[in-house]
Amino acid sequence: MFPRARRTTAFTLIELLTVIAIIGILAAILIPVVGRVRQSARETQNLSNLRQIGMLCNLYAADNKGFFPVAYKASTGVTWRGLLNAYLLPGADPAAQATAARKLMNSPTAAIPNDTGLGAHYSLNAYLCADPASSPSFVSQGKGLLPVSLNNVARPSRVILAADGTQSEANGDSNVSMWKPDRWGTWSDLASPYVYSANADADTAAAAGNIRFRNSGKAHAVHVDASARAYRPADLVLGNFVPNR
Repeated sequence: MFPRARRTTAFTLIELLTVIAIIGILAAILIPVVGRVRQSARETQNLSNLRQIGMLCNLYAADNKGFFPVAYKASTGVTWRGLLNAYLLPGADPAAQATAARKLMNSPTAAIPNDTGLGAHYSLNAYLCADPASSPSFVSQGKGLLPVSLNNVARPSRVILAADGTQSEANGDSNVSMWKPDRWGTWSDLASPYVYSANADADTAAAAGNIRFRNSGKAHAVHVDASARAYRPADLVLGNFVPNR
């Protein structure tokens, strides 16, 4: 007797095309979901960074008679970012502190990476933390004394201390402070909408000084009391920036 031929199994062309189609459908469903999950994770980390910055600024204020670090001091060239280093890793050597500070100051949602020393993607509120000698224009038109003491902030849970800042297209750095809109003399109603430049939602030198809405159309900010939240452009009012009235 001849041995019975062994039956071979294989996919037919129709079965193969069906499997490919199913894989394609699953990929079309899963890839956007994975992308949204990753973006959500980056935004969560970004908000966490700002919350930590708020806590460090409060630690600094506790050691400096209630005053937050000034955004920039022209006489020394020191920025608020450098002043917080010692509070990030107490007791560590300066190199380790600087490395940790660079990581904290770089936003995972920023479009342009920044590895330029003390460069950062976050900006302080200039109407709260400007140095009078470095920024004399802020000490005019009834603004009062700057920087503003923590004890003199009227609404610590609403006044923004630091937030996402617009970046420079050259190196990704954000200005040390936000100062726009720079029209304090016309600010009469703290509930009136915050008016920002038309090009604010772009990382260019022309947009410098604005808050940046780079988290799914929202800007992340930390307040004077170290609470943090996301703001849509329509959510912001002048009272979020004016600290002492």
